[in-house]
Amino acid sequence: MITAGNVTIYRRGTVLVACVLLLIGALGVNRAVGGASQQSTADHPLVGAWVIDSEVNNPANPPSYDAFHADGTFVNIGSDGASVGTWEPTGPRTANFTFSGLAAGSDGAAMFIIRGTLEVDESGERVTGDHTFTVVGANGTVMAGAEGDGAEGVRLHTETMEEVGQPLAGFPIWTPATPAASPAA
Repeated sequence: MITAGNVTIYRRGTVLVACVLLLIGALGVNRAVGGASQQSTADHPLVGAWVIDSEVNNPANPPSYDAFHADGTFVNIGSDGASVGTWEPTGPRTANFTFSGLAAGSDGAAMFIIRGTLEVDESGERVTGDHTFTVVGANGTVMAGAEGDGAEGVRLHTETMEEVGQPLAGFPIWTPATPAASPAA
């Protein structure tokens, strides 16, 4: 036989279960709605390896090698060394990115931050974009900041060994800067 005390506990248990189910349902709907508004990085055409000229109007600027991963992380290897960052889609072929590394020649006394946008063309083989850069000292002082000079790049594809002696298709060219002459001793 169920006593009045047990009935109260049973009702409290039913109410508790109903509240938990309601909360789980609300969280599930919130995640579904939130997930629908954000594009997945995994299916974005930016995912992959790229050779990018980050300063198109500076013929002395060498290209960088950039890998955009499906999890939203990003690795850049350029003339300043290696740097890491993140990226996120802003549309079916567009994305924002941020990456940072130690500034060249600073002996660890400064870092750079690059923030920008990229757009992959309809073929999925070329990318263009714009960016800004900020240089920050080890003490947190902003030392410099400016807009970049446009960027463009090509997707890096796997090639067979039979391609020996051939340049990469669409590889950007540059004219290395001439080192400053040292004074005669």
